Amino acid sequence: MDADNRLSFACACGTIAGTIHPATPNQGDHVVCHCTDCQALPAFLGATERILDDAGGTALYQSRCARLEFARGSERLACLHLTDKPTLRWYAMCCDTPMFNTYATGRIPYVTTILANCEAAGRDRLGPPLGHLFLEDAPVDDHADAAFSGADDKGLRVGRSPPQSAVRSQDPATNRQAAAAHTRTALRALVA
Repeated sequence: MDADNRLSFACACGTIAGTIHPATPNQGDHVVCHCTDCQALPAFLGATERILDDAGGTALYQSRCARLEFARGSERLACLHLTDKPTLRWYAMCCDTPMFNTYATGRIPYVTTILANCEAAGRDRLGPPLGHLFLEDAPVDDHADAAFSGADDKGLRVGRSPPQSAVRSQDPATNRQAAAAHTRTALRALVA
């Protein structure tokens, strides 16, 4: 595969790394999501500055799972549900970096990669986002107003905090055990 079609990713500490290939505007969708879940996971993991833009959006690249290849660290991935919806939110257990989203059922074979974890040249090759999703969930403040200049801000509301179901134990060993138990089946589907 041509190196120019690869999108390299890594968690904040570099333990988890790999590529999406091919990753081009024709092979997937570059979007920015402002949904409360995309805001809640980075807040829950302490990664808002790394992941969210000034308007509370998360830049994403949606592609097929078969295009995801891990160079190292896939065993350090964990996932959780923030809602009753089938979306699994994957993160790096080593450094609490939000990484991917997938469907729990595996019926829709797509992975959504969080672009903040990808190298700049690969992000640039994707071009501008096709659009912004869930703008009604974007936080209302001066940054969001500037980011949405010309957009109708009626109905914008402050993002919600993570749901109680996502609250973790203060004991890191308990968190690791719970994450490992919840992740095994989903990880097999993701990296298979």
